[in-house]
Amino acid sequence: MAIVQLSDVNQAQERIQGFAHKTPALTSSTLDRKVSDALLLNAYLVFKCENFQKVGAFKFRGATNAIKSLLATYEGTGKKPVVITHSSGNHAQALALAAREQGVTCHVIMPNNAPSVKKVAVRGYGAIVTEKATKLVYERMKLVIEPSSAVPLAVALYSTEFKDWVDSHADMLQLNIGIVFSGGNVDIVKLSELFARLDTTTE
Repeated sequence: MAIVQLSDVNQAQERIQGFAHKTPALTSSTLDRKVSDALLLNAYLVFKCENFQKVGAFKFRGATNAIKSLLATYEGTGKKPVVITHSSGNHAQALALAAREQGVTCHVIMPNNAPSVKKVAVRGYGAIVTEKATKLVYERMKLVIEPSSAVPLAVALYSTEFKDWVDSHADMLQLNIGIVFSGGNVDIVKLSELFARLDTTTE
């Protein structure tokens, strides 16, 4: 997988302009103090609230960027792609909505035990949901967008409003931790363990 460059972020930002919600970046002095006391450093936390994003997850940004990038390769052909993914929740909803907004047909393979509310949402966004015959669907579709492949595309999270916020706080040299609020499957225990392993030294 190619390493994401700043130019990729800027291009993604341009592609999704007008499609993704502008979500707030919030702070909490109480949490700053608690983290500072626990880690013995001067922490300043920024919470990018992507739980307010369409479908309730930052994944909509990556899915929109993926669809828009794909459509660019079809310009002048008079054709549109058909996309397919497999997901039990947020990526499925994100790709379904992004595809609908761009007039692209979307197929989603979902496990039989996926939450019914997620299946209803994916179908509501216009995707064709398949719960069986995985191999058959994969053979017939033209393009597969893996949930994991949308991760680097979701760097469009570095949106205009967040960039402006960062620029306005440029004097804060220790601004090096960002926490994304999203509708994804986040294990708070695992997240805590991750932060505990972070190198808190600064240059």
